[in-house]
Amino acid sequence: MIDLKIPEGGLYVKGVSVSHNATTGLSKKDGTRWVRIQHEIATQPGLVVLEQYCDPATLQEIKIEGNKVVGYSHFKEMETVILKVTRYRMDRDRFVIQAATRVG
Repeated sequence: MIDLKIPEGGLYVKGVSVSHNATTGLSKKDGTRWVRIQHEIATQPGLVVLEQYCDPATLQEIKIEGNKVVGYSHFKEMETVILKVTRYRMDRDRFVIQAATRVG
């Protein structure tokens, strides 16, 4: 059991990380590419997706070979995570978190 003091107010998501993947995305003007990392998190009523767009030039843990992402940071599978959501959107009937901070 996680013993956390969560501040009141805001939107929090608690669930279990079930999968993750990373793909290269759009090219920037300088020729480098963005990397999209998606985490699927199982919550009590369903599944939510945490979607992150990262610049491989600024994050050392992202490794790209050709057009494939071979290394990136992610949640361990079957690990409980608690996120404070700061930006989200609905994509069809799916809750997509665009910006969040991990609090547990």
